[in-house]
Amino acid sequence: MIKILKFYNFRLSFFILIFAFLVFTSMLFIYKDHKDDSPVISNTSYTNSTYKFSAVLPEGFAAREFEDAVTGADTVVFENDKGEAIQTLITPMSEDYKILTVEMVKTDVPNLKIEKVESVEIGDDYRGLAFESDSPAFGGASREVWFVFKSNLYQISTYKKFDHILKSIFATWQFNLR
Repeated sequence: MIKILKFYNFRLSFFILIFAFLVFTSMLFIYKDHKDDSPVISNTSYTNSTYKFSAVLPEGFAAREFEDAVTGADTVVFENDKGEAIQTLITPMSEDYKILTVEMVKTDVPNLKIEKVESVEIGDDYRGLAFESDSPAFGGASREVWFVFKSNLYQISTYKKFDHILKSIFATWQFNLR
C-alpha cells in the first residue's frame, strides 16, 4: 500500500510539474533568431542559496528567479539580452530518487516525446536524463536535462538551437552541500 501511495505521489507531482512548466514557459520565452556559435564563458557565477547549487554563466547572461506559491515550484532563468535563455524548473518531490529513468518519466508523462537520450551524472550518487523533445513551449524543438537531487526534480529546458548554451552552463553546475 505504501509503494502505491509513493507511486501516486510521484505521478501527481509530475502532472503538477508539467502544468507549471507549460505555464511558466509560455509566459517567459519569446525568442529572436540566433546563429549557433559557442558561448564565451565568463567569470559570472550564479549561486542559489535555497537549493545550494552554482553555475558559471556565459558572458552577458544574468539570472532571474520566480516562485509559484500554488505548485511549490521555483524557476531560475539564465538569459541574455539577445533572447537566449535556459530555464530551470525545480519542484519538490515526496521521495529522493537517485536515478531518474525514461520509463519513470513516460509513466507520468506518457505523451512527452523523448529522443536522443543521454545519461547525466549529478555528483557521485545521482543520475538523470538529457534528451530532445517537442515541447510546444519551445517551438516544438527543445533540449532538456531532468534529474532528481535531494528530493527535488530539476527540469532544465531550452530551445534545441540553444543546446550549446545549456551544455556550457550544465558543465559548470555544482551542488555546494557544505
